[in-house]
Amino acid sequence: MMPSDTAPAMVPMTEPPPEVRELLEAMGMELPEAGSQVNPSEFLEQVLSATKQLGAALGQDVDSDPDIAALEQLLTEADGGVLTEAFNSLRPASEPLANEYVALLEAQDISESEPGTIVQDFQMLLEAIGPKGLSVSGKRQQIPIKLLEEINQKLANPIRIALQRPQQKSYPPIHGLYLLLRATGLGQIVRKGKQSRLQINSALYEDWQQLNPTEQYCTLLEAWMVRAHGDMMGEDRSSVMSVGDECLRIWPIFSQQKKNTYKNYVHQDNIRYSLGYCNAALMSLFGFVKITEGKPTKGKGWRIKSIEILPFGEAMMALITKAYIDNDSYWESYEENEQPFDELLEYLQPYFPAWQDVLSGIEVAFSPGRHIFKVSLGRVWRRIAISGEASLTYLADLIRSSVDFDSDHLDCFTYQNALGREVRVVHSYMDSDEPSTDDVVVGSLPLLVGEERPIECHWER
Repeated sequence: MMPSDTAPAMVPMTEPPPEVRELLEAMGMELPEAGSQVNPSEFLEQVLSATKQLGAALGQDVDSDPDIAALEQLLTEADGGVLTEAFNSLRPASEPLANEYVALLEAQDISESEPGTIVQDFQMLLEAIGPKGLSVSGKRQQIPIKLLEEINQKLANPIRIALQRPQQKSYPPIHGLYLLLRATGLGQIVRKGKQSRLQINSALYEDWQQLNPTEQYCTLLEAWMVRAHGDMMGEDRSSVMSVGDECLRIWPIFSQQKKNTYKNYVHQDNIRYSLGYCNAALMSLFGFVKITEGKPTKGKGWRIKSIEILPFGEAMMALITKAYIDNDSYWESYEENEQPFDELLEYLQPYFPAWQDVLSGIEVAFSPGRHIFKVSLGRVWRRIAISGEASLTYLADLIRSSVDFDSDHLDCFTYQNALGREVRVVHSYMDSDEPSTDDVVVGSLPLLVGEERPIECHWER
């Protein structure tokens, strides 16, 4: 199909105009979600195939159309760089930051409590977890209910709720801090038997303590806007988009009014379907917005009367939007957990020169020794010992042979990485951009000595 050895880079899907979306869907195409990464050549091939099928259904000879011929030639001759450049040329170029925003950012000092209390509150959560860690729930791996109100009262600005049995998400500021804890890698889940504990990554914590307040603030901002995903909070249904993607997508609509007011809980539900309570809380913690709360009704949660967008928040969101556009909404840390927290450095450092040192990304050490897996299907189980040097393909072969299964279906492994994100590793024959079982070895999995962690193995058609 493409004779060049240059594979096309993945590019972010943008939201097409309504009439284009309607046409493509009428042609039977299932469009990728806006913000998700797409392969340019594969997408163009889908458009070409759908066009030909529609032409055949209408009795028209589309093969003789010069535009179709030009598209076929492009797919045949162009290398991946050309296709990626063509797609990226359709994206809007970022504009220089407005002078008023530049002045606001240059005038802003950062401390533990300014422009928001995020640094102070995050440090409080680290200390609340402590060197011994906390026992967390097995499924969502969140902070125990009995500790939530105690932690809430230690926030610089505690919130009020009137729920009988609140969950972690009932306290959006704590939920947001937990998200940053996982996104930075400072908080990690360790499992032993059926027990899960939230523990502080001691090596990373030492590095964190060496950072000044500006560096800590900017690191947490990057963790939120670049690296955070909903599944890090144990959400059952999380978007393929990052939390930052979602914030930037809704911000132009939300910021049309400088102050959004909510008359009652029903009206307040608009927050849930726009920014979301967690992001609203984080915007307050970072000093982007001012939230005015009211007295909660019995049996109800946090009562938000208004959210006012602050000038600093406008300026920062404009700067982050520029960074996203300049980087085509793609960051190296999407693929590499070990990427240092420096992807926003070139954008923030001119305004906050105290940001000099960066936090390292989380590292998963290779473990070459023997790994023991308990493989179960219903009441049938096997215990398999395998070298850390072996591939997941070999592990799948051992699993099948241990229960006398054949190889009619392709294997797929799913597990949570060190940051709490779900990872799928698929058979090399599957047409997917996900890691291959041939390339991933057992010793590279995020397993600690003595830890028990579920890894699911599926066979797909």
